[in-house]
Amino acid sequence: MITAYHAKYYAHELTRRSAASGVDRLSQSLFDASVDLNPHQIEAALFALRNPLQEGVLLADEVGLGKTIEAALVICQHWAERRRRLLVICPASLRKQWAQELHDKFAVPASVIDAVSLRKQSAGDILATLQTLAGKGVVILSFQFAARLEAELRAIPWDVVVIDEAHKLRNAHRASNRTGQALKRALEGRKKLLLTATPLQNSLMELYGLSTLIDEHLFGDESAFRKRFMNNGDATDELRARLNDFGLAEMAFLVAQAAARQTFLDQLEELARDSATTEAAMHKSLELSLWVFGPEYSLFSSNITLKRQIEDVLNTTYKGKNADKRPDLLLNQNLSGEYLLIEFKRPDHSLNYDDYKQAIEYRHDFAKHITSPIRVVLIGGRLSPDFPKENREPNVDARIFSQVIASARRQVEWLLRIDHSQVTS
Repeated sequence: MITAYHAKYYAHELTRRSAASGVDRLSQSLFDASVDLNPHQIEAALFALRNPLQEGVLLADEVGLGKTIEAALVICQHWAERRRRLLVICPASLRKQWAQELHDKFAVPASVIDAVSLRKQSAGDILATLQTLAGKGVVILSFQFAARLEAELRAIPWDVVVIDEAHKLRNAHRASNRTGQALKRALEGRKKLLLTATPLQNSLMELYGLSTLIDEHLFGDESAFRKRFMNNGDATDELRARLNDFGLAEMAFLVAQAAARQTFLDQLEELARDSATTEAAMHKSLELSLWVFGPEYSLFSSNITLKRQIEDVLNTTYKGKNADKRPDLLLNQNLSGEYLLIEFKRPDHSLNYDDYKQAIEYRHDFAKHITSPIRVVLIGGRLSPDFPKENREPNVDARIFSQVIASARRQVEWLLRIDHSQVTS
């Protein structure tokens, strides 16, 4: 019979024999896993495990690339190595999903903890209860509940802390952000793994805010960061190098990504100016690059029919007259809790009353099944005189391709403080 002591010894020995930065290190943790992995997910997990001395990393893959799987690999490896004080902090709506993913795909036990479950599993005071739960399974808390347990979380030497949807804490450096400040204090000195698809939305200060969650002293104080990296147009390369030095590879990638997005906008503008460009071509170009419309549209569903969308997302059978028609793009809820329906038209098409009417019909069909707001966006080459400017339904927006591209370009320039005169037209 293998005792807990021997199991820990064997795990340590296997880890020691494996290359510290090689894929072999993960092989032990995948024995019971039931998941198909992509190479980038393995690389991301190894990146997070590579340097045991750093206080954390941020994984900022785009939506749908499997950040949860990457973090779960790290959790699974810690579990295999008998380092089992593991904590996940996420939005309340994602707690059960995390527990199910860890159990079903990685055979790692997990408990969703809130005030009610904490009372039911009481082993004395709150700290004693948490200490009992930590080690038996991954502890999963919401942002708000974790902030309330600041003192108790600080008292437990967590082996790793995963923070999902970390962009919600991008203002953690501000004293007015009570949740962010509480979590910073509670998790100081613990190894952290931050997950987000949108670490940069409006300003480099959001990157600074996230960095303070990992290491308060990474870039010095706020004024030093502003002076060095926001008011100095020549500091982009230094910022990228600093991020790499501290193991924030995905953040470093995002700094470089702005240049790639500028290239994409150049190509998109060429398509928009070509009268031969089809609806499908613009749709294809934008369906995986909805950051063009603004950072709040990063979370979106796949391009499927209205019928399939309702059945998949809402578990409701849909039999409306438009069931077999396809809106050009229908999004899931965005960060504001809204649904978004985008209707694409050709770049040389003038948006008219019929386009407006069609989009509204889609919304009416969808609204029969949900109570959340649905915002409609139509996009084309120009506005026809008969497109409703007044007396139209609320939350309906018409956009012109050229205006959308210009706005997205300003956003990219703002992120890196690029001098406008240096940007080619």
